[in-house]
Amino acid sequence: MSITSYSQERVGPITIVTVVSDLTGLVYYHWYLDGSYVATTTAPTYTFSLEVGDQVRIEAIDTNDPEFDPIAGAPPVYGARKSLWWTRSGSPDAVHYRVVQVDQFLTQTIIAEVDALDEQWSFSVQTPRLIDGTLYEWWVYPYDKAGNQGTRVEIEPLAAVLRVPDAPRFTATYNGGTQRVAFAAA
Repeated sequence: MSITSYSQERVGPITIVTVVSDLTGLVYYHWYLDGSYVATTTAPTYTFSLEVGDQVRIEAIDTNDPEFDPIAGAPPVYGARKSLWWTRSGSPDAVHYRVVQVDQFLTQTIIAEVDALDEQWSFSVQTPRLIDGTLYEWWVYPYDKAGNQGTRVEIEPLAAVLRVPDAPRFTATYNGGTQRVAFAAA
């Protein structure tokens, strides 16, 4: 895989990413958002629709191999989301669960409704994208058939999300004649 440059243009919620590969022939580009596979193209440009202010990591892998598995070959997941796990309610009356995300301003957002299946003992959901530097906690409420809410369970204590991306790799060259420094992607 040999992407030599990466550029992006953003206009409101639209982000257009373009990469340059030094591969020749038919090249397959596999696109990822926060480490999750999005699409495969043969064009070196892909358009993402992102909320204004959304912090994401967009990556592309290029290959000539038409059999490349974009899921197995995905880059490491960048922690912009969190997987939440909980076990079945002790109450036999629970028929579904409501997962609530609470931020540092005490804003509560329902992020999932999950049915309680008789044979299932553990459950999981993935949060929406999280904002760096914001404190979050997550609660699960069991509900019975009549829609009565049970006692909430805190499934994740108060936590801050702080993602630190890898620093870009670059080279710097000083030109004594012009007394300038030129930077280039490494």
